[in-house]
Amino acid sequence: MSIKFYSIAITLLLISGKTDTQPITLVLDPAEKMSSRTIDSSTEYAITLQLCHNIKKFLEYMYPSLKIIITTSLTEFAQPYKKASFANTLQADLFINFSCFYKEEGRPLLTIYHYSLDQATERISLSYNCLSFIPYQKAYLKAFVTTEKYARESVNFFNTHSKKKFECTTVYACPLLPLKGITVPAITFEMGLQSSNDWRIFIEPLVEWIKKNMLHIQNSK
Repeated sequence: MSIKFYSIAITLLLISGKTDTQPITLVLDPAEKMSSRTIDSSTEYAITLQLCHNIKKFLEYMYPSLKIIITTSLTEFAQPYKKASFANTLQADLFINFSCFYKEEGRPLLTIYHYSLDQATERISLSYNCLSFIPYQKAYLKAFVTTEKYARESVNFFNTHSKKKFECTTVYACPLLPLKGITVPAITFEMGLQSSNDWRIFIEPLVEWIKKNMLHIQNSK
């Protein structure tokens, strides 16, 4: 059986949902509603919420078995720590937070973040069983290796798929509040936009990035 045929077969299984494993669960998290950042006459929250809904629509059309939750549909989970608790309880396969800001010059920009406290020690292998107690501030370590892999591989991926409409240059590892306390793979994508409609150029590359990592997730289940 050729590699090409095998890849097609996996994709068809994902689309049809006919696998013996649990469906993939994706959490999409727009910017905080109280954010003060604005672009044109729109807000960071409104822009990132539109982006989340469009990503959800495209993915659900292609993968009917994919479970996608946008955090704003769960009004009781408004605060970052409650969103983290929800994602952890749900045992989501991937948590993606979105933010944006006004960028005055140059092409739109995509910056990637993942949570990190101490890069000098967190690369040490840590194993947790289901009964292990994980301190809230170190929750990210449970999925650190996978999260870092997703982030590290993203720059080349987006620069290849951006069609030169935006640039992606940097991955930052830092204690970012929207990702704090999350035990599943969690990434923040921050968009630098020149207009409130520039978010649309990110839809297709982000959908393709998620599709790529869905194969990795499915194979690891």
